[in-house]
Amino acid sequence: MGARADTQANRTATVAPAPGRPGGSGEHGPLPPLDQAFDVQVDPAELRVLLRDAGETVGYELRFRTGRGKDGGVGWSELSFDPRDGRVVETSVRTCEVMALAREAGLAEQPARMTEWVAGWFEQADCRQASRLAARLRAEVAAGRAGERIAVRRVQGAIVERLARGEELVVMAERGGFVYRDGRPDTSWLTRRAGLVPTLCSKTGKLRRARTASYQVFCQLVAAVDRSPHEFGV
Repeated sequence: MGARADTQANRTATVAPAPGRPGGSGEHGPLPPLDQAFDVQVDPAELRVLLRDAGETVGYELRFRTGRGKDGGVGWSELSFDPRDGRVVETSVRTCEVMALAREAGLAEQPARMTEWVAGWFEQADCRQASRLAARLRAEVAAGRAGERIAVRRVQGAIVERLARGEELVVMAERGGFVYRDGRPDTSWLTRRAGLVPTLCSKTGKLRRARTASYQVFCQLVAAVDRSPHEFGV
């Protein structure tokens, strides 16, 4: 982009560790441990957010994306490592997803302000396309502040606790409404939505772990562990 948001020092926050995960394997190999601290570092000057959780490092950058449609243009890109071969996987995400993850460390307003700064930069141009881009970015920030996406790591930890106590996934899937049309529990749906195992995109071939969920799916995950959304601060 050339210009940067500001020269403010990096901000960082660390959240207490989640409970340990029992041994086991998913469709794509062993599940990562959940016994490490959740750390978020924000670099407003470089328009970046760095996330470390459960032994995984994921970066988010606000920049020009080369994809088409909603995946292209200026916006946030997630940069993670493919567990199969270690290659960097780039995925276009909305501001509300980055805000949801940063919110876990009390830093949700940081990516919001970065995005608003970029939107303001485009609003200065006398151009319809620039105005449309700025409007999209501001709408993404508004969605983030409205809680459109919610981080799943804490409810994921609750699922892990129940697994450690011997509760079966089929019971949690049925309780949360993760079922097939004929009523049979769909444990694969539950584990993918909870981010316990990665999901392979049939169109792009990208393997990516869910880190946030919509409010509706989050409520299903919460119901799966027999809890209420407000117990997770939602």
